[in-house]
Order: sequence, then C-alpha cells, then structure tokens
Amino acid sequence: MTALSQLPVAPTRPALGSLKARVGIHCGSVATTVIGKHRPRFCVLGETVTISKRLQRSAQSQQVCLSWLAATMLQTQCSSRGLHLDRQLESRGECVIKGEWRCFCSRMA
Repeated sequence: MTALSQLPVAPTRPALGSLKARVGIHCGSVATTVIGKHRPRFCVLGETVTISKRLQRSAQSQQVCLSWLAATMLQTQCSSRGLHLDRQLESRGECVIKGEWRCFCSRMA
C-alpha cells in the first residue's frame, strides 16, 4: 500500500494527488468462466467474491480488510513457513456487511 500511495493518478497532473486503494480479502471457493465471444472477459463468481467486495467497501482508504477466515489462514500459513508478517493484524471486531452477513474483520496496521 505504501508503494501504491506514491504513484501519481496522472503524472502530468500532480494536483490530482496519488492513488488510494482499499482491499478486501476473504477465502473460499469460487467459480470462473470466460463470458463473451467478441470481447471475452474472465469472470470470477461466488459468495467469496461478494464477501471480498463488501469487505473492500467497508475498508478505509489505504487499508486492507480481511475476514476472520482470511486473517487466520494468513497467520497459519506464515507461521508454518517460519515467516512473520511485516505488519500486525489489528482486530476490527465484528462487522455487519450489508445487513446480511456478520464477520470478524482485521486490518493490516
């Protein structure tokens, strides 16, 4: 995120500032397909994609928002390989995403 925040929106127009991103991450199964004949597009579908999209919308600018499952898997994978996270995960507590789905979110601090 630090490198991204240093990229200008338009190099010829510095007054526009730099890029700002929000990222949502969730783990789960998805379905993929290519849709279209004249202009084919690769599509990823499923509840996991929907949850990730909603996590992204709930994140603040320049932050990564992970579901509890994604945060747990990230920590497990890192520790099993003897790696440590450069940044600590900060619990955001329980999030209600669009009134339908409750999750425990973490942010990369």
